[in-house]
Amino acid sequence: RAGFDQRALRRRGYNLRYVLVLGSGRLARQVLAEIDAHRELGFWAVGCLSLTRPRVGMKVAGTEVIGTVRDLKAVLLRQQVDQVLVALPTRCFHLLPRIMEVCADTTVDVKLVPDP
Repeated sequence: RAGFDQRALRRRGYNLRYVLVLGSGRLARQVLAEIDAHRELGFWAVGCLSLTRPRVGMKVAGTEVIGTVRDLKAVLLRQQVDQVLVALPTRCFHLLPRIMEVCADTTVDVKLVPDP
């Protein structure tokens, strides 16, 4: 019963967990579609960070690309973010050490989205 009440509250916008998605391609689209399909889990996408500047201002599955991965530190300082979802292709995993370094100075959780 308590779990049901929590899900109902989250569907209505209470007790949300704010998520920043790193990536703006296929994997990011899939993650954002799942977040939207399961609002009862309480995740709210605050935006995406792209690898390239030309995508800034565009939307990925209805969520705005608010900067590039290089802007991660600034975004974490100005936005309320509880969790960072790294939805980058495997070929970009060389960026992970810097991403983890930036996030280590904050209280955000970092999750890697597997790229099959």
